[in-house]
Amino acid sequence: DPRNKVASKSFEKKVLQKVAIKKSPYDASALWKMTDSFVYKNKQISIGALKSTSTLFSFPKKKVTVRNWLEYAQANVVEGKAVNYPAQMQQFVITSSVLYYREHLEDYNADFRAQLQEFADGNLLFEVMEKRVWNKAAMDTAGLRNFYEKHKSQYQWGPSVNAIIFNASDKKSAEDAQRSLQQNPAGWRLLMESSGGRIMGDSGRFDMAQITDKDTDKLNSGYMSSIVENETDKSASFYYIVNVYTKPSPRNYDESRGMVMNDYQMELEEKWIADLKKKYPVKVN
Repeated sequence: DPRNKVASKSFEKKVLQKVAIKKSPYDASALWKMTDSFVYKNKQISIGALKSTSTLFSFPKKKVTVRNWLEYAQANVVEGKAVNYPAQMQQFVITSSVLYYREHLEDYNADFRAQLQEFADGNLLFEVMEKRVWNKAAMDTAGLRNFYEKHKSQYQWGPSVNAIIFNASDKKSAEDAQRSLQQNPAGWRLLMESSGGRIMGDSGRFDMAQITDKDTDKLNSGYMSSIVENETDKSASFYYIVNVYTKPSPRNYDESRGMVMNDYQMELEEKWIADLKKKYPVKVN
């Protein structure tokens, strides 16, 4: 579309004004001879003071050399068609300017500069948090254990159950699993192993709220939930309750580890921030 070309030309003109291009003096006829040798004979020669390392023009943070021009001319040669080197050089200047503008956009666009700085600050914050808090807590097994011992009263089971959560590839497999469990609940592992991957089970202790929103007074050992079918992939799931615990009881370290790590990370972060405030005091007017 011709309108697109008009927009491109307008953009290129603005770029040339912004990038502050500075042209160096050089012998154009010598440059064209060097270009012929490189483009058509693949030979790199020097003529007088003009060498492949000579600067043709420059930007505030970059120099464009004869070598850059030779590679551009070679890449854009059309076989059997005469080349207008001065016209091609004009296009080379424009192409180089647009490329430089894109590579240094933060120098010319305040919004982009602010966003780039925001990303840099965010990455820096993530890295230092990972080093000083997250990884430190994960690797400090002794610190985690000590934190648990000091705060073990905080880690309690509320109303909870020992349960097996089953996931089946389809509703029929789930129904077959339920019939088998009703006859032999203790054989759930054998049922899973002999299903060819159609049925998977995961046993553990769960807070009642994790597995059901039913009236917990109605739950008891041997309770089997109804089957819930996933509309997306037609898989199905249900759970089977082995034991019910209605009274609060302490969680051991392994049962509490996820919560302990989260709380320990918070403590490390609070101590670290307190140290930073001492090191870098802030006075508020």
